[in-house]
Amino acid sequence: MSNGTSQRWAVAGDEVSMRLDELELVNVLPTVTLFNGTRTARVDRPLWQPRIVYVAYIIQAGDNGPITYRVLTDLYDASFTDPDLLAGIV
Repeated sequence: MSNGTSQRWAVAGDEVSMRLDELELVNVLPTVTLFNGTRTARVDRPLWQPRIVYVAYIIQAGDNGPITYRVLTDLYDASFTDPDLLAGIV
């Protein structure tokens, strides 16, 4: 959904996702949270592409604000914000 600017809106039921390429080898899959740690995303790593991780989350009622993924592994803690996407009621 769009609000007439370059920003798009994600509403309850929409899936948001990202792909992490060339992820350093870690001992376990990363944990990915959104909305200040109150939501947890699904994380998948294809067996045939061990350095790529797919992250997906379905927006829930009450999710509002920037889509920021916090990625935690045994090696690092990083955050990625989608600059063009917000969650909430349009």
